[in-house]
Amino acid sequence: FVRISPELKIGGTVASGGVLDGFRGRGLGSGLMAAALDRASDLNARVLHVQAADDDEPFHRLLASSGFERVTTYWNMVWSAGAPRGADLPAGYSFRDFKLGVDEERLTELQNAVFGGTWGFCSNTVEEISARVRLERTEPEGIIFVLDDELPIAYCWTSRAKNEFGSIGYISMTGARPEYRGKG
Repeated sequence: FVRISPELKIGGTVASGGVLDGFRGRGLGSGLMAAALDRASDLNARVLHVQAADDDEPFHRLLASSGFERVTTYWNMVWSAGAPRGADLPAGYSFRDFKLGVDEERLTELQNAVFGGTWGFCSNTVEEISARVRLERTEPEGIIFVLDDELPIAYCWTSRAKNEFGSIGYISMTGARPEYRGKG
């Protein structure tokens, strides 16, 4: 399958998907890639972004044969050093949890300020953020603001997947306003 997610505000689309191991090598990936490129063209997108794992050489070859080139690298990092230490902020700053039904506009403005102008970021609307903060894996207390007085200057948005066997936490997004970076 291939899923195309339009981000036309920034002239792009994002493709994700894949072919099951037992069905690779039959041209299915090439067909899906052609369909993704056709759909991006139909949407008048200037770019089609596709993520590929570093160690997926067959996928790298497929992308290269379709005219793609590497433009950036994402890091997926895992914490395995035991319990994290408590958080300390410099004087004058404080933490506050996100409040559902109150902070959606504040989070939207902050996220757009943090990531605006960065590679591949499509600004969000209050409606989009309102929907995302209500998804199953998001808990309002898992979105934490750092405040300078009452101004949100940074945030960490966590998610948690859980079932009867336990849970795994994720940092979905984190960042600081450009003018506050490097201040601890």
